[in-house]
Amino acid sequence: MLIFLAAVGCAPKGPSAPTETAEVAPEPVRLELPEQAAAPQACSVRNAARAMELLPAGLPVLARVDVSSLRGSPLWGPIRQALATDLPEALQDGPGGCGVTLEDFYEVGFAFDTETEELVIVIAAQGIGVPDTARCIIQALEDGDAEQPAEPITGPVPVTGDPGLGVFALDEGAAYLVTPDLVALVSEVHRGSFEARSRCEGTPGIAEPGRTRGIDPRSSAWIAGTLDQSMRDDLQADMAGILDFGLSVDVREGLLVSVRGGFEEPAQAQALIDQATAMLPMFGAMVPGLEAATQRAELEAREREAFMSMSLTTAELEALALQLGQL
Repeated sequence: MLIFLAAVGCAPKGPSAPTETAEVAPEPVRLELPEQAAAPQACSVRNAARAMELLPAGLPVLARVDVSSLRGSPLWGPIRQALATDLPEALQDGPGGCGVTLEDFYEVGFAFDTETEELVIVIAAQGIGVPDTARCIIQALEDGDAEQPAEPITGPVPVTGDPGLGVFALDEGAAYLVTPDLVALVSEVHRGSFEARSRCEGTPGIAEPGRTRGIDPRSSAWIAGTLDQSMRDDLQADMAGILDFGLSVDVREGLLVSVRGGFEEPAQAQALIDQATAMLPMFGAMVPGLEAATQRAELEAREREAFMSMSLTTAELEALALQLGQL
């Protein structure tokens, strides 16, 4: 259920993401005792505009989808149409809906472990954290995933010492109602680290060294992380030796796709670049309108890393969206 919500969150439309209001540190209080420190600035990560900062460190893969950015892309129409066909009734308009639809999402961030399937997801969407709304959505998804209907959710149970709206217990963890517009779905093993992040304690995953190497974390959507052994074993021979990766898609100005792969040996990175370079002309010929983009593509091997990027202008992107809409 949690993984499903991560996919659902990748496609909204609606109001722009809430703008974070800068906080002003309190004025120092002048006391007679010189060793008395000024009051610390309050923790402010419980904010839909800072959802990524709630994701704790320590999970191998980190990803973000900035839905407000995607909505401005010419490709949004075809993407939304494809996603809408798979939405559960709880997230659609109509009598079975819960009051939050595809159009209400702002942003989704998630950190996960591909081997254990443990994860933390933060979902920013208008009204999703209102207790009755959250209960409706979670109950519907829990029922849909189970062979037998899940027990009714009667929470939220207040979190001791936490000023949020409360928490629902789930079969595989908990759903935290952080604010009326922000919900976090957390596997049981990561509840402690998530609660620490909600108090501005610990390190956010996005701040880990090298986490977003080779990609722009401001992009419309990105994913980066390390591969576990089982995933590496499933890869084709031309990807043998890959250890870590990064992929970003940006639609703020046209379309920019960037990919980075870290390999065990420099020769493996160079082999991938050589293969991709040979395939580009064929790819451009197969997809009308992409020939110019493939000619502008940049491919390079630097020591054990392979870097690739390809861009489309706004006009090329609009033409591609039109073709996709006709399929």
